Amino acid sequence: MLTDLFQLPPDEIERLMAAAIDDKTAEVAAGSPIVEVPGAVAFVRAALAAGFRTALVSSASRANVGLALTSLELTDAFELVIDAGQVSAGKPAPEPYLLAAARLRVPPAAMIVFEDSVAGIASAQAAGSRCVGIASWESPDRLQAADLVIADWADWTPAGIVDALARSA
Repeated sequence: MLTDLFQLPPDEIERLMAAAIDDKTAEVAAGSPIVEVPGAVAFVRAALAAGFRTALVSSASRANVGLALTSLELTDAFELVIDAGQVSAGKPAPEPYLLAAARLRVPPAAMIVFEDSVAGIASAQAAGSRCVGIASWESPDRLQAADLVIADWADWTPAGIVDALARSA
């Protein structure tokens, strides 16, 4: 019906439906808060203070990304936000990170990507970026393809990450 009435292509309908079904707003309003990975907000703020450019590349819907940024008080923290609706091929394809690099006008190799999933690590590396695996949801063993694996951001600074990646190169 959406194709007939609005001339939307099937892949666009699928993307819109997935975003609508995946919206977590009601869950959060009902008392299921978005929980910060330890140290994440402070790390992002420290990166900004140190002059790093920041972008968020997520497989989540625009609604869920906005909800998370609002809940964690990070709506002003990212120069660029890429959500699932902005790419035709999501992670593990490199498109999300290649799009971020193009919009930021930086080479993918100049980016340090933080990922908490196997598909995200594959995406970042396929784009040509260095990747730090965050073992917040997956076990560290599952994230070993990353250039560096950390449990969370609690004991890390942006400069410490850069130094650790330089040592691992």
